[in-house]
Amino acid sequence: MAQVRQVLARLAKRSLVPPCVTLAYWRLGQSWRWLVVTGLGIMAAIVIACTVPLLSQVALTAGVRAVLTASPQDPEIELQAGAKALSNQIAADGLKQLRSFTQANLGPYLSNYSQFVLQTSSINLATPGLQNDTMFLTGVSIDQASSHLRLLQGRLPRSSGPDLEVVLTQRSATSLQVSPGSIIPLQFPFYAEQTPVEHPQHYIALQLPLHVVGVIALDGSDPFWHAQDFEPARAGFASSYRAIMSSAAFLATVTQLAQAHGGTMAEFDAPPTMLLYFFLDASRVTISNLDNLIARLNSAQIHLGGDAIQTPALQHPQLIGPTMNIYGAHGSLERFRDRIPVILIPLFILAIQVLGLILFFVNMMVSISVDRQAEVTALIRSRGASRRQVFSAFALQMLTLLLLALAAGPAFALLIVRLLVSRMFSSSDQSALQSVSTDPLQAALGLRWYVTAVVVAAMIIIALSIWGSTRQTLLGFRQETARSKHRPLWQRLRLDMVAASIAFGGYSASFIITRSGALDARASQVIFLPVSLVTPIFLLIAAVLLFARLFPWLLRFFAWQTTRRRAAPPALALAQMSRAPHQSIRMLLALALSVSFAIFTLVYSASEAQQMNNVAAQQVGADFSGPIPIPFGSHPEANVVENTYRAIPGVTSATIGNATDGTVQESGQATSLQIRAVDTNTFAQTAIWTDQDSSQPLPTLLARIAVSEQGTGDTLVVPALVDAVAWNALQLTPGARFTLNITGSPVSMTFQAITEVQHIPTINDSLQTAGGQDYLTPGGILVDLHLYTQTFEQLSQRDNQSDSAHLPPSINYIWLRTSDTTSALAAVREALTHSPLSLEMVYDRRAMLAQMQRDPLFLALRGVLILGAGATLLLAFVVSLLFSSFYARRHLFSFAVLRALGSTPRQIASMLSWEQGIVYTVALALGAVCGVLLVVTVIPALVFTNPTMPGAAISSTEYYVIQHVLPVQIVLPLTLGLVMVVFAIIALLTVMLTTRMATKPSLIRTLRLNED
Repeated sequence: MAQVRQVLARLAKRSLVPPCVTLAYWRLGQSWRWLVVTGLGIMAAIVIACTVPLLSQVALTAGVRAVLTASPQDPEIELQAGAKALSNQIAADGLKQLRSFTQANLGPYLSNYSQFVLQTSSINLATPGLQNDTMFLTGVSIDQASSHLRLLQGRLPRSSGPDLEVVLTQRSATSLQVSPGSIIPLQFPFYAEQTPVEHPQHYIALQLPLHVVGVIALDGSDPFWHAQDFEPARAGFASSYRAIMSSAAFLATVTQLAQAHGGTMAEFDAPPTMLLYFFLDASRVTISNLDNLIARLNSAQIHLGGDAIQTPALQHPQLIGPTMNIYGAHGSLERFRDRIPVILIPLFILAIQVLGLILFFVNMMVSISVDRQAEVTALIRSRGASRRQVFSAFALQMLTLLLLALAAGPAFALLIVRLLVSRMFSSSDQSALQSVSTDPLQAALGLRWYVTAVVVAAMIIIALSIWGSTRQTLLGFRQETARSKHRPLWQRLRLDMVAASIAFGGYSASFIITRSGALDARASQVIFLPVSLVTPIFLLIAAVLLFARLFPWLLRFFAWQTTRRRAAPPALALAQMSRAPHQSIRMLLALALSVSFAIFTLVYSASEAQQMNNVAAQQVGADFSGPIPIPFGSHPEANVVENTYRAIPGVTSATIGNATDGTVQESGQATSLQIRAVDTNTFAQTAIWTDQDSSQPLPTLLARIAVSEQGTGDTLVVPALVDAVAWNALQLTPGARFTLNITGSPVSMTFQAITEVQHIPTINDSLQTAGGQDYLTPGGILVDLHLYTQTFEQLSQRDNQSDSAHLPPSINYIWLRTSDTTSALAAVREALTHSPLSLEMVYDRRAMLAQMQRDPLFLALRGVLILGAGATLLLAFVVSLLFSSFYARRHLFSFAVLRALGSTPRQIASMLSWEQGIVYTVALALGAVCGVLLVVTVIPALVFTNPTMPGAAISSTEYYVIQHVLPVQIVLPLTLGLVMVVFAIIALLTVMLTTRMATKPSLIRTLRLNED
């Protein structure tokens, strides 16, 4: 007491130092440990707030760069123009304008490399007996091309000289019966024209000799050749050939020919095409400038058709490439941008939830820290200190913590982001870290609004906690310690009822959104996602607050029940908790929320992994699949093709089939269906068929559609398995028949619905959404290939039709089942991409799964969840230790009285164990219930996949439809046991600490009268 008076006296005398500063400094020695822990909690909140935008920026940058580097063609921008007339001067002027236009519009994002290609239209050969054959000339820079081909004979063409020199592939040279030194004459027609026109143009037709100087071999998949293999092609009775020449030599030859006939340029009826290839530099593209890049691409595409090119000889210039819009369809970058909400919305919502939980812990730590000093605070208030002075002293301490956390938080966030990216992202995606690490100061400044929001929230929470704790006098503090009568703010405001009302409204809105069908798949997902993530949180808050409202009543009931028993420790424990339940409730809620969030994180990771496996199997249908490049009019035997692919090393089963579309006309509306005709003899061994596709085994289903039932009269019927979308759209019943108009054919075929299956692999349909403008959700049917082809032939014969439109459907698709060994997979992938058996598009289940697992957007969401779960569990451990220490110190006098009345230290330890055991047991049970609630309500909306493969340009709407094709399977991982083990360790440590602190002090020291 004397010490307090002396301190207050000194405070009054020091006019230069405010009393609150001195009081804060004086109390610092007694509470610095608590302040350090509180500061760590505040810094954790700031670190989380900074980590989420930084990690999302890195992930999105990695994602957009992955779009540009998925294949060599993805960053390519092709600027082409038809050259109505050509000469050296026209080409030079045109190239200069094209390059200037491209640099002016896209310069900041282009690499330094570009390629000029001159492509002629078909030119007839003048060789006797080959007049129907044609030649395509491709002019390139020989210096650039030399490293992209292999010379088999002769030499490469010269860029200058009197002759036009070319090289051919070995097959072309053999077919034309030429070798190095041979000459191929071309029928070369053109018009000699003056610039400006001084004389009427006149038509000239002459033989242009091509001097064959070499035979080469090249890889058609090399991006330098832009998907051209330069091999001869046969169409009917004519063949077409491709030759490689020097573009500079061709321009010089054309100019010389025009000048020799009195002109300055050569004009053509079939203009050659000038092609300029530019390439986007992925390292210059970040998520921050993605919008600018897309705007520049669209602007360049629009303005190129205006007066951007001033050379009249160049006609119809246009920009083409994977990143460009084509006939209204978005380019790859815009498709990626359209998918950003599916990750950013849950990412920031989950981050806000993590921040809310951390700030709840901060509130607890501040409250415990202030409550620990409540007796001294009440004593100072009773001796003349104003409430404002006490509040200012505590607020000054907390403000210092905020400033320190504010200074260190962004730096720690950058370190954490670097650590997460290096551990979770692939090596090719880690370069995206430069978007935030190149200029750390600028990155930190970009976080100012996030940090400000967290600091303001923390200041409000701290201010409320301190203001509520400084209002008590000494008498009120002792009364509150003996029996708590204070009602928390949330009870007075009935926040549990408010949260329940918001949850009910959210679920109602979600039901209306999903059932109305007024929105397309993308809009429905973007609107539904935040509602489906936020609504369960309010439901959880309502449930937790309702439990907190009922918990004191439960304590009093069980305390009354235990008074009838002889055991004193549980009765004393429950009686003590029921008199002052506020602290126990706060501790219980903190632990329960931490446990629930940890359970949610583990279940989400396991469920996401399972969904990736399911989606990859659904998209591919087997281990490998894809369309077969069958020449038009060719109808090879199915078993021959199957045996050919089955002979690939590593292939264990192969199934050939036909994939096509059809429409059903009913009530004036057309319903689209996708048809999968498969070889039912092998499909059961090849396909991946899960319980999500149908509860019936695939062999049983295939046996039912392999037998045809002849219809009445002239009706030919093909049995079919019908998926749920088509079944509902056509309102089918088992045995019902429906007629499809086969796309690309005038044939209408009748099918019989054998049974309903939920899904058919490789068909993206969903009962939850109808799609949108660029993708309408189709139905699907599965039929036997033999019966399907046979029925088609019979229908054609019945109609006496033999034209190409009535030819039986050719096999055009294949499914493969392969071994899992590395060597086998390498052999299969090589055969399907670089051999005569290569597919038009290879769908690789394992590659798709690996791509989804390393998707930076998914990894960012997973990283935030792991970081949040780790932070909350650590804070829960720290808060539990602080609470136990505070509880033991606050009740030392009560424990000493019990010991003076005859209780043994063991009995006191037993009473404390009962109290702590009740708190931890109820917290574990409540956390498990809350975790299950979060898992059931949030995970089905949160889990997403990105099954797009390089070269597969699916629309944004189809991407959102894919998210709803398969229902999410909730998986409970074995790692959930770790949560229980960690929780048990925390409980054991806190009980041991509390028991030690309660039983260690001596009776004389504890019962000594206070100085006041």
